[in-house]
Amino acid sequence: MTSKNSKKKASDFKIDTINNEAPSIGHYTGPAVDNFNWIAAIDAWDYCDPIPLGEMITNHNLPIELRPIISSIINGKRKQKKIASSKLKLAPEERLLVASVIICFRSIPEDVISRKNSRDYFDIANELGVEPIELLNQYRKSLKELDQDFVNITGLSLSSIQNLTLDLKNKLNNYPKI
Repeated sequence: MTSKNSKKKASDFKIDTINNEAPSIGHYTGPAVDNFNWIAAIDAWDYCDPIPLGEMITNHNLPIELRPIISSIINGKRKQKKIASSKLKLAPEERLLVASVIICFRSIPEDVISRKNSRDYFDIANELGVEPIELLNQYRKSLKELDQDFVNITGLSLSSIQNLTLDLKNKLNNYPKI
């Protein structure tokens, strides 16, 4: 049994500006994940929270590929999203961290459904002695339950959660053009 204080809330998530350790983000790997805290700090700046980016610049060497972005912030070409930031239900610093957790939890059932791993649901269904469609429906139900859990934890709507995770996926896929 867990106590109320031991459960993580969205407000417990902070960018690791001290150790710069990246969280696990499902099957994503490479420089984008290695520089996740930089991406999250820049995203927080975009939504009017400059503190994480300031701490990252103070505590760590700036990755070369992100220098043009920092330059555009300094010279004023990159503007903050002031109207969008006023509508946020999560703190700017928490946005991409929460998205990373959601992506991580959803990655296993999504990968099985889309057959991105070596064992697809036909193999697993055969081992469990169930029909593949039954197993596929169980995975889909599991994803819906995960989504509802994240709605309850974050206080965001389902569409907001989907948009948030899509935003992080786009940043990771298009790195360093974030």
